[in-house]
Amino acid sequence: MMFFLRGLKNAHPPSILALGFFDGIHRGHQKVIGAGYHLSRQRHIPFQIITFYPHPRNFISSQKKLKYITTYQEKYCLFQKWYPGSEMCFLRFQNALRHTDPEIFLHSIQEAFHPVAIFTGENFRFGFRGQGDTQLLRHFFDQQGVETFIFPSVHQDNRMISSTLIRKQLENGAIELANSFLGYSFCIRGKVVRGNKIGRNLGFPTANIYPSSRKLLPPYGVYFGTGRINQTFFPALIYTGTKPTVEQDSRRIVEVHLPERKNIIVGSIGTDE
Repeated sequence: MMFFLRGLKNAHPPSILALGFFDGIHRGHQKVIGAGYHLSRQRHIPFQIITFYPHPRNFISSQKKLKYITTYQEKYCLFQKWYPGSEMCFLRFQNALRHTDPEIFLHSIQEAFHPVAIFTGENFRFGFRGQGDTQLLRHFFDQQGVETFIFPSVHQDNRMISSTLIRKQLENGAIELANSFLGYSFCIRGKVVRGNKIGRNLGFPTANIYPSSRKLLPPYGVYFGTGRINQTFFPALIYTGTKPTVEQDSRRIVEVHLPERKNIIVGSIGTDE
């Protein structure tokens, strides 16, 4: 189940919480969320993943907008695949939340979700200008009798795994390295739309996906990966780019050719590059 909340007035039953933005749900995120989910199953207590939309940087800064490794829909689908039965709450990041005092933010979390345990990473920041840190979080919830679990960052090859690091690898086209940080294959999910059937007429039918403008894509080019239709996976050639010479269209497109399928159906498809 997924909720989009403009504030923190809704009351929820006592829960175990995971707090963070979790873009990409990389290996570090998986340790935090997996531990919280495991405890919730042990204690038979609802598990809630509390995150935000949009990314705080995109709301605060007028500069180039940050693109997401995982869109909201992709994030939700991965959470339900890996942590079935968990609930996902998106808190709208707006001026009211931006200017909230850190302790008031924690008090609001306490009032809205009645946590019995909270899981987060050591770099989680909150409140006005990110003044709240995990030391304040632990102190506040210790006073409320709430267990807090603060997880250290995960490192690989002497580098701290972070969403920022993974975005950089994807932007540079280092897909395999990004995948090693993610702990799974970078994916693009979308609805297949009908095209002009030019590829089909040439013997190379493709599924056409127009990804969200907020989705981070690797450099334009052709990649090898897999395509998933329903629960079936197929080897795939995946093109990311535009089609200015064919349709004079500047929109980004992802074209997926599945050699083992003669026909491409219109519907939903996921790609792992």
